[in-house]
Amino acid sequence: MNEKSTLRKVANDYLTHTKNKKGITLIALVVTIVVLLILAGVSINLVLDNNGIIAKSKDAKNNAIESDEKEKVEMAYVSAALKKLGDTVTAEELQTELDLSVGIGKTDVTTNGDDTLNILFSDTEHNFNVDEGKVEKAKPITNNYGENWEVAWTYTNGVWSNQINKGEKAEGDVVAKFYKTGNRVKPDGFTWRDTGDIFTFEEGDEYRLVVEGNGPIGDLGTAEGTNITSAFGWMLQSVMYMKGATNTCIMPYVKELIICDGITSIGNYAFCGASGLEKLSIANTVTNIGDFAFLYDINLENVKLPNKIESVGRNAFRETKIQNITIPNSVKKLSGFIFASCYNLASIKFLPTDLTGIDIDGEIFCSIKNCTIYVKNEIVKMKFGSIALVGQIRTISKIRIYDPKTNFDILSKVKLSNEKLDLIDNEIIANFTGNKQN
Repeated sequence: MNEKSTLRKVANDYLTHTKNKKGITLIALVVTIVVLLILAGVSINLVLDNNGIIAKSKDAKNNAIESDEKEKVEMAYVSAALKKLGDTVTAEELQTELDLSVGIGKTDVTTNGDDTLNILFSDTEHNFNVDEGKVEKAKPITNNYGENWEVAWTYTNGVWSNQINKGEKAEGDVVAKFYKTGNRVKPDGFTWRDTGDIFTFEEGDEYRLVVEGNGPIGDLGTAEGTNITSAFGWMLQSVMYMKGATNTCIMPYVKELIICDGITSIGNYAFCGASGLEKLSIANTVTNIGDFAFLYDINLENVKLPNKIESVGRNAFRETKIQNITIPNSVKKLSGFIFASCYNLASIKFLPTDLTGIDIDGEIFCSIKNCTIYVKNEIVKMKFGSIALVGQIRTISKIRIYDPKTNFDILSKVKLSNEKLDLIDNEIIANFTGNKQN
């Protein structure tokens, strides 16, 4: 082999080796990039996924807060129980202890309509139930009664179905199921104020009504003025009874009503005329309660408004036996006559610290007597249709007295010095709380 051939061979071998090496290097680079992308994806998922580091950190923080809140409720209950030497602790007594330990306005204690209590922490919206000292986080409201219902109605795409009988399919966006409790009852009658008609009911089967699904409970009726012009679902049955077309209707025989998580609103006239209703549970997913929704539910004493409720319609709880009601921070609109003729109403507690952002109809307080209203943690006494709101600058004067009969703030044009205004505050607070302010 001559020298020229040898040089050519060496050059070809070098080029072939270099080309192969470049190919191997390129493949290695691609593999490395792919691996890095996979690792990056895994890292991002570990951080941002629903089960990732950030989510788990948030869950851990939330669990720590809930644990601390639960402990505070337990300690408050023990303190209240010790003061009563072991007797049953009331909502008012537990509220007093929590006001001392957590702070005024930080919690709201209500009854669940039975012997248990509910505690809402206003900052976190965490809910706890207390049953004879045992504290548990409030669980979502669900249907625990299966498919052994007697009759049902469904609501889909804005339309109520006809009555569905036992054994038939009940499928829809929202399903209302009536379960027999096994008891026989004779519901109390009531007078329809606008017409003077008196409605009475014979003995019959008692029911538990469970409304489940996703979306709104549509309107059950429409009206022009005080005249019902159309009705749907079970309300159609009630209207037919009221008109003398049938000899019975089902709503007066409902003793317990459960509105499950997933329901977003309660339509007009939804549960009107449930004169036997004593126990009511409304899921926190409900944001709106329509007009006349619980009208003439004359045995309903305990109502806990959902934490996220935004609006309550006209006459929603008119002529019920509600004793105490708390208005959550989420409320944006309160219509007129909501609590009209609720003569057992002893207190209305507003959790919002500023009422200026709430659309409040002045007639909301119509026909309420001897009711104490709590606003901004200050106590206001209302008698015979007049309300004084203390500590709120709404007009020229620091104190405003509202008269629903005239629909005017009757002191809105009164000008007083700051010193005089403070004296007014002190005297009002002293009269209604027994505590003289300095």
